[in-house]
Parts: sequence; C-alpha cells; structure tokens
Amino acid sequence: MPEFRVAAHGDARVRYLDSGGDDRGAPIVFVPGFTCVADDYVEVLPLFGRRTVVVEMRGHGHSVAPSGPYDAAARAEDIGAAVAAVTDGPVHLMTFSRGTSYALTW
Repeated sequence: MPEFRVAAHGDARVRYLDSGGDDRGAPIVFVPGFTCVADDYVEVLPLFGRRTVVVEMRGHGHSVAPSGPYDAAARAEDIGAAVAAVTDGPVHLMTFSRGTSYALTW
C-alpha cells in the first residue's frame, strides 16, 4: 500500500509518495509537473511494477518551505532529499512537464 512520507531539507518539508515494494535495484523517482501533487498518482503506482516514489515539489500539496526559496535550484535539492530518504543507490528518473527542468538540475 502506498504511503506518504516526508523528507527534510533545511526548513523545507518535502512530501513524497512511496509505493514500497521491490525496487529491483533502483526505484523509479517521478518528478511531476508544476500543478501536480503526489495524490494524483496513487492509482497508477502499481502499473510501474516496481518501487516508485513521487516527489511533491515545495509549494505544492503538502510540501512546504517556510523561508523559501522557491527557485529551480532549491527544488532540485528537494528531489535529492527525497532520493536520499529512499535509497543510497541508483534511481530511474522519470519526469513530466515542468518537473523535467527540476530533475535535470538535480
């Protein structure tokens, strides 16, 4: 069953959805688009067939960064915080729309 978790990055709290299960050596880390929240992906997680983590960017859904910043570099570091919370190994990076620029920066 997917679970929502939170990774800390400075004073930011980055919420992510973790499907759990077998990551087969490298989980999928999905960085969604600008208007998306992790809740949007609950139903599709089983289709990936392996552990998948959906990162909710700061300022969206339940992810917060009280003192900012909200630029691409900060959001890229948020991706890194979520990745570090789930693995110390390789990942498969998957993106959609505006999430692509943050992921590429990471």
